[in-house]
Amino acid sequence: MKKILFILLSFLTLSISVNVQIAFSNTKMILAINSGPSEKRAKIVLLLDNYVCSEDQWIYLYGFKEWLSGNERVIFDSVFIEKGQCKAELQANIPIECEAAILFSKNGPNFSLPIEPDSCVIMNVEESDGESFSYKKAVKGEFNNSMYVFWQERMAYRSKLQDLISEDKKDQKKKVSINFLPTPIKTKFFGKIEKYINRWL
Repeated sequence: MKKILFILLSFLTLSISVNVQIAFSNTKMILAINSGPSEKRAKIVLLLDNYVCSEDQWIYLYGFKEWLSGNERVIFDSVFIEKGQCKAELQANIPIECEAAILFSKNGPNFSLPIEPDSCVIMNVEESDGESFSYKKAVKGEFNNSMYVFWQERMAYRSKLQDLISEDKKDQKKKVSINFLPTPIKTKFFGKIEKYINRWL
């Protein structure tokens, strides 16, 4: 009887010990998940023309949490503008550079907007922008404008390649340099936009 009681007490003690270790391990894991990179605010100011602000509508700042899995969609912020309101402000708390999107519920283009932590982007939004575009030069926003320049250079590069292919000048393809970013953009922002290059080329 004493042996059985001893075995039961030993098993109970072991079970409690294991449960405590599992609970402690889970707590450490939760703390590790929650203590990710620190987030800083990115502010976006949209200056709207008469067409865009001609009626009440919602504006959304949308994107992915690339610093987690890259697959987590999120609406960082939204703002309701009344008819005649020509300025809208949005913000996102982000730990790294990422590519967000601006979406209008009625009038206005949908477009990509590269943003970085602790920054401010000021952008004119006009009827002439059309329904959508990839990138646009901002009034203020260094990272956005570097991506805009990169996009323009990329499009020029692809256009040149298409011309060479259509003319069947295979020997001239060797003359097209892959190193097409302007030197100031390369040296200052290449580290930030490097992750986008493989996706586009």
